[in-house]
Amino acid sequence: METIFLTMKNFKQLLPSVLIALFILNGVTYAHTGAHSESHAKTWSLNKENKTFKADYIAFKDGYVSLKDMSTGVVSEFLLTDFIMEDQLLILKRHELTAHINAHFASPIPVKKSSSGLKMSKINMNLSLVILSLLLISLLLYFRNSDQKVL
Repeated sequence: METIFLTMKNFKQLLPSVLIALFILNGVTYAHTGAHSESHAKTWSLNKENKTFKADYIAFKDGYVSLKDMSTGVVSEFLLTDFIMEDQLLILKRHELTAHINAHFASPIPVKKSSSGLKMSKINMNLSLVILSLLLISLLLYFRNSDQKVL
């Protein structure tokens, strides 16, 4: 039976690879799933042409509504009166909300300065502590077993 021991030289060679793997795993683990989808888009209806299309509301200015077509990505402008009544009301409500937000929150939001430059979430910190603990335990066991002689 052959016994393989991890020497300090092998450990030093292996350590950067392990750290890189842990770093990549941490980034992949906390990446969000899904894509930026059309879930926020609305189906708009025009009066005259009896046409419907899926688009995202961009802006309302001087009687014109700017919408971004979700299928082509093209931004188009329409007169407010071209839309059916329900869509006109929705456009006016969105414009009113936008105007309210711009009027009340136009000044920049102050950034709270933290005492430390390092910011970590509780999950990241707990994961880091677990990994650090495992590394310390493995080093302790390695050095403890390296002092023993092999028969």
